[in-house]
Amino acid sequence: MSRSSGLKEGRGIGHHIGFVNTRLLEGKRVPLLPILFNASFPPNVLTAARFYGFGQALAEAVGSWRGDARVGVLAVGGFSHPGVDEATDRKIVEACRAGDAATLQSLPEERLTGGNGQGRVWIAAAGALESLKMTFDDYVAAYRSPGGTGCGMGFAAWE
Repeated sequence: MSRSSGLKEGRGIGHHIGFVNTRLLEGKRVPLLPILFNASFPPNVLTAARFYGFGQALAEAVGSWRGDARVGVLAVGGFSHPGVDEATDRKIVEACRAGDAATLQSLPEERLTGGNGQGRVWIAAAGALESLKMTFDDYVAAYRSPGGTGCGMGFAAWE
């Protein structure tokens, strides 16, 4: 774990945070605490269970704040890519929808490697938002090639 108080001059922040600032917030000045995970590349990738636990710890930290701050949690990332793994993607979706922490924490690590590790971000969000009900809008397996490359994409809300 590490932290930073800023970026070096001439450096930008990744598209997953930049997208939130430019597209979703549309220029509004909202305090933002980006939490960046290494969800994909060994040797320091947390297990699915640790991602879920991190989400729970985040919810506990937010719940302990004094005052009436309004807090949102936004998980930015697709599911599987560059090779689409619809079965694992759908398993994550269904477990999030059902609030099935046991399934989310026990997903096979070998199915969450490389770009497919972005599913871990959904697992962290599910841990942080486990007291809420997830509404899943859509999952799209967006194939780019006959070889199965592409990206599993989805959009959901916990309310």
